[in-house]
Amino acid sequence: MAIMSAFFGAIADVLPKPILDEHVVKSTFNPFSITALMFLVSAILFTFLIKIISKSKKLSKYKQISFSKIGKNDKIMLLTVSIIEAIATTTFYFGLEKTSATNGAILGNMDIVFTMLIAFIFLKEKLRRYEIFPFLLIIVGSVLVPVFIDTSMHDSSHSSIAGDFLVILSCFFYGIEMLLFKKVGENIGSLRMMEITSYITGITALAAALFFGGIYLGFEETLLEEIPTVLFTGIFGVGISILFLVAAIKIIGPTRSIILFSTTTIFGVMLSYFILSESIRELHVAAVGFIIFGTYFLRGKMAAF
Repeated sequence: MAIMSAFFGAIADVLPKPILDEHVVKSTFNPFSITALMFLVSAILFTFLIKIISKSKKLSKYKQISFSKIGKNDKIMLLTVSIIEAIATTTFYFGLEKTSATNGAILGNMDIVFTMLIAFIFLKEKLRRYEIFPFLLIIVGSVLVPVFIDTSMHDSSHSSIAGDFLVILSCFFYGIEMLLFKKVGENIGSLRMMEITSYITGITALAAALFFGGIYLGFEETLLEEIPTVLFTGIFGVGISILFLVAAIKIIGPTRSIILFSTTTIFGVMLSYFILSESIRELHVAAVGFIIFGTYFLRGKMAAF
């Protein structure tokens, strides 16, 4: 389950790249409209699943509480998390416009670093001595190697470096989101939680698209061949990926799930190579190795978050 979640999660990091890249195809989609459509279609998927569960006696133990029974504080927290999710995802796709999908898949692991840094600052968490080295390995693999590749290769540009830092910025928001999710009441079922946050995230991104008007709005002249890609990404890259991850956590626990889910980076790099024909350098392989190694030795600390 966790590995399937990682594979589908990698889809969301790779498939939208050609749509965003003006050098590949003249697209009318943009980070705001892609985020909006992805999360709205995943929200509909969650609503559909909740309806099926509510009508099935065999699945009665998975029945989700109604929105009206969710407490005020939890509603505020879900709203906050959803808005941050919208900011994080659109920022990631603005970065993906400028950098390679390979770098995006690797840089995306900085959410682990930011989650832990924020926990160290605000939750007074501490790293043990033996955890410092793997923590630094994740930083080296996630940031220093991809940025070094962009700054040292002749085919790179200031634009790609800017894209790298936008992806890193998105990871900062993802880190905040991960910690805030811990504050949401445990009585809210996973499906209901994902349904609510997906709707709010999608609506927030759509509102941003409408606010920025003709510059960023991408729905008016959307090419029909682009819509299936975004819908597929929303259903599998967001919806199914989350479902499999939640199921994995319940079956094998958070620690093992986190280790297996870290293979998202591997799948992201592989999909970038096979689907987008991006080149994979030795340093990319080294970066993935650093991240997997660091994640393995920090699995207990990450599961606690």
